[in-house]
Amino acid sequence: MLIRPGQAQIELDRYDQVSCIIDETAELPTFTFLTASSLDVDKIINSLCHHPAIQASYSKVKVLWPPRESLSAEPLLNGEYQVVWSREQNFAGVLPNYKNYFKTLIKVDGYKVYWYSHQPNLELTQAFLQDKKIGVLDSKVSHSHYILPLSSLKQANINLATEQIVHYPDGLSLYAAFRHGEVDMISSGAWLESSLQRPVHKLLIDDNAVAFSLFISLDTPKLAQCAMLEAMKPVYSVFERDLIHLNLPDDVKELCY
Repeated sequence: MLIRPGQAQIELDRYDQVSCIIDETAELPTFTFLTASSLDVDKIINSLCHHPAIQASYSKVKVLWPPRESLSAEPLLNGEYQVVWSREQNFAGVLPNYKNYFKTLIKVDGYKVYWYSHQPNLELTQAFLQDKKIGVLDSKVSHSHYILPLSSLKQANINLATEQIVHYPDGLSLYAAFRHGEVDMISSGAWLESSLQRPVHKLLIDDNAVAFSLFISLDTPKLAQCAMLEAMKPVYSVFERDLIHLNLPDDVKELCY
């Protein structure tokens, strides 16, 4: 999608990115945010495109959400992304010396992850799960929707048939499948409960998971860092029920708050 500030028309481009042109005549770089989800990307990019600090330093803004496994060291080293949404272990696995190029803008932790089920008497036992389908993301680096739920099953010594584990390409389709009863159980944060139309039953998996971190390029202007924090406010609001902690570096606190 292409958004020009001040214009209402939105044009479809690629299914996994949205962009806006600030000044196509300016010889300035593109501000590119590699995110892990399409959650609130319309609000994020509109905020960035209309922020004076972004307009002063960039001619275009682009937000991408390709499959998480597609992240590689080369574009990071080439400076193709100003901001990356990831978890530290995943980011360091791709670029072990990332601190030479990026710093942590924020770290969001204190995130509770639960099993959710529409059926009562939820328990993590072979008997309860024998006729159930579990929904997970088709991404082996997803902490909340792949690693934690499957680790939880393994720790409980539960063995499911292959057809009982259903993989989905993204969070939106995973949540839709749960709402529509295509799967019996999924894992998610506490925010999911408030977004559902009927009561659900939950069982805690992890009471202190790291939700995500934002890594920002070291050459990003300081006021543009504040613009990124401002643009992420809609995302923070989604997680309010999870009582997350926003850990900001001291220099960011002093500048932006």
